[in-house]
Amino acid sequence: MKKRQLGIKIDDFESDNQILKIVQEELIDLQGSKEFKSIIQTMTKIFRKTENYIILNYEWFVDSAQEIFGGIVGSKTLESIKLKLSKLWTA
Repeated sequence: MKKRQLGIKIDDFESDNQILKIVQEELIDLQGSKEFKSIIQTMTKIFRKTENYIILNYEWFVDSAQEIFGGIVGSKTLESIKLKLSKLWTA
C-alpha cells in the first residue's frame, strides 16, 4: 500500500487503474470526449508529463488544470471527481 496525496492508503496497481477510469469517465461525462482529449493534450505539452502521471496525481492535476484552464475545468468537474475518488479511497 502507498499513501496518496490526500492521505489515504490504497493498493497501487488496482487503484491506479480505478483512478484513471474515474478521472477519465468524469471528465468525458462533464466536458465531452473532445474537450477531455484537449485538456490532457494541453497539459502533456505544457508540463511534459505523461497522461497517466497527470491523471494519477490528482492534487497536481487539480492545481495544474485550474492554473491553465480556469473555468473550463471548473469546480463542478473537480468536485465530482474528488467525490468519486473519496468513495474509492474510503472503501
